[in-house]
Amino acid sequence: SEMCIRDSLTRFTVRGIRALAKALRHIESLDFTGGSALDNDCCRAMAGLRHVRAVRLAHCNALTDDGVACLPNWRLRELDLSGVAYLSDAGLRAIAEVSLDLEKLVVRDCPNAFPNEAAVYAVADSCKRLRHLDATRSGPGATAAALTALAAPPCRQDLRGCPKSAYPPLEVVHPAAEDPSVHRYLASLVRLLP
Repeated sequence: SEMCIRDSLTRFTVRGIRALAKALRHIESLDFTGGSALDNDCCRAMAGLRHVRAVRLAHCNALTDDGVACLPNWRLRELDLSGVAYLSDAGLRAIAEVSLDLEKLVVRDCPNAFPNEAAVYAVADSCKRLRHLDATRSGPGATAAALTALAAPPCRQDLRGCPKSAYPPLEVVHPAAEDPSVHRYLASLVRLLP
């Protein structure tokens, strides 16, 4: 079951979130896109939801790393933090360290998310099941070179420390990927994987 609330979270309170969490204990997907009032305390209030697998917090600009760090209580498969202005490397690492089932991570338009290429590699290394990473306009470390390297089989093997067949191919999204030659190159790398 999914709960979708868009652009209407102007006055959400911790008490209201707790009431929702209590009433919807078995919810699997949350979409709070555009929730301008959704803040760290609201995320903490949602932490009791144990069945959540997909969360969209795109453009929830009151969130910081502290609020995002509450999300690892869930066994997330999909997480969209696009446009969360205060998201930094610390928040992403907190998610990556415990979100072992994460398959899709969208951090588009998060200028502080990846301060260097090592941060990109650290997230990919922690999220062993990651299949889709959208880091468009997300920090100076989210370079085309770093993201392309993640999709390459030797890098994925070195990062994961396991045979190629033990992990899924990784699709990366970056502005450079819109260049047809880069797109063909990335597609050829994915075809090399089992």
